[in-house]
Amino acid sequence: MKAIIDVPIYGSQTNISAGEFETTNRTRGEIMEYANSPTVRPLSRPFQLLVPVLVLLLLFATACGAAATTEESAEPPAAAPQAQQQQAQPTAIPQAMPEAEKEAMAAPEVNPGNVVMVVSDFGTERFDTVYGSTFKELRKHFHSNLTSWDSFDGVMKITPGVASKWELADEGKTITYTIREGAKFHDGSDITPEDVLWTLRHSVGPGAEEWGYSGVTVAYATKMDRIEMGPGPNQVSVYSTVGIPEAPVYWSENEGGASMGQVMPARSNLHDQAELDAYEANPVGAGPVRLVKHVPLEAFFFERHD
Repeated sequence: MKAIIDVPIYGSQTNISAGEFETTNRTRGEIMEYANSPTVRPLSRPFQLLVPVLVLLLLFATACGAAATTEESAEPPAAAPQAQQQQAQPTAIPQAMPEAEKEAMAAPEVNPGNVVMVVSDFGTERFDTVYGSTFKELRKHFHSNLTSWDSFDGVMKITPGVASKWELADEGKTITYTIREGAKFHDGSDITPEDVLWTLRHSVGPGAEEWGYSGVTVAYATKMDRIEMGPGPNQVSVYSTVGIPEAPVYWSENEGGASMGQVMPARSNLHDQAELDAYEANPVGAGPVRLVKHVPLEAFFFERHD
């Protein structure tokens, strides 16, 4: 048995049978002929009038549903500002710093007269640099040199230290230092020409290569003829077998051979282990800081020396 639904408004007929769909175009006469057939029943007139109404209702319902969906989807963005307002927090008002804290920051605690220098290497931890030396930044502030140097208008110039004057002669084979009066060691004693004479003989004098560990000591001691007082008052002269015109510069405070020009108090002998041990136990220099405490392998504590 085959059921046929006829929609004469569009002049087409759809045949629906089990497992089969078929659509054919027919004329109005053919449709009426089928209507007289016992297997075909044309739609009644009232129903034909109702179909357009149903279609319009269906379209209206669909349009209303779409509009409702649009309004629902538009509601979350409208609520976003409200959510943002709920999340917003009041801005904190900065509080004024108490006057006591301001004063503490403006005037940090100062420990006048004391300096603690922290370095990466202590070297041999000795202050008699002929036998090895402490780190350069420690010894250069502990000792005072015969001369120093600085840059003036882009030109390096030698400046006075313990020596107020220096002169070269005989193609650099003779260097004469004039020792400044009034300079003092950390213990308050005066720096004398005798202290300078002993220091130079101990550091670079003939034979110093026998006890000195410094390469600079060996290099200069083997070139020395003699080191003597004079020729004038408060003067010490160095006599070498070859010209060493670079010595006043190389022995100055900021150079590689600075340890040779670092003036120490004279001892009884140029080389004596007992005297050396006594000096290292209580070293005395003439630089801007003096030693207060020494913790081997750990720290040196210095105090300002005026």
